[in-house]
Amino acid sequence: MNLFEAIGENMGRMVRAYAKATRGAPDLPLSPRYAQYDDTEDAAENANLYANLSWVAAAIDAVVNLGSTVEFKVTKGENVVEAAPILDLFDHPNPQQSRGEFLGAVYAFYKLSGNGYIYMPRPSDTTPPTELWVVPSQMIEPVSDGKSGVQGYLFLGAGGERIPIDPWMICHLMRFNPLNNLVGLSELASLELASDLDLASQRWNANFF
Repeated sequence: MNLFEAIGENMGRMVRAYAKATRGAPDLPLSPRYAQYDDTEDAAENANLYANLSWVAAAIDAVVNLGSTVEFKVTKGENVVEAAPILDLFDHPNPQQSRGEFLGAVYAFYKLSGNGYIYMPRPSDTTPPTELWVVPSQMIEPVSDGKSGVQGYLFLGAGGERIPIDPWMICHLMRFNPLNNLVGLSELASLELASDLDLASQRWNANFF
């Protein structure tokens, strides 16, 4: 199975589907040549909060609903270009998603995990992509170059596959993280205690009554 097929197989339209698909996936050992920052567990936990806490889902959905309708403009100097390949690409990012669905998924994962990963299948770093695919944050890890940069990424399939990806095939949207320069910091990190208490309280009430 190639990377394109693996992403297509493991993608869903909603964040709930992403979380459900990856829950319980085995944690297989990595080859020693890979040194990556494992942020996938936090990303999966945040997706679970979205699926179970109404106020988290409402906050994320508010951003998604607004952001997915924003119109892009391409300018050349002071003139707006009406037709451009990049606009066509965002209007039809891939065969499975509309423009709104694609942008909504990007914004949702960015707000949930602090990271938005877009896979751009292309033969080289000088070739423009013809498709754009959202990679769930809990299914991808950046690979450190041993200094302060990224030498590539690892795609983590639901069946335990670990597929290396060249860095120029991934567009990584990363929220500022004072603790790590490889991955973004989720806005939910500062709400961890409140969200954990809320979820625990709901479970206790459900079991009690």
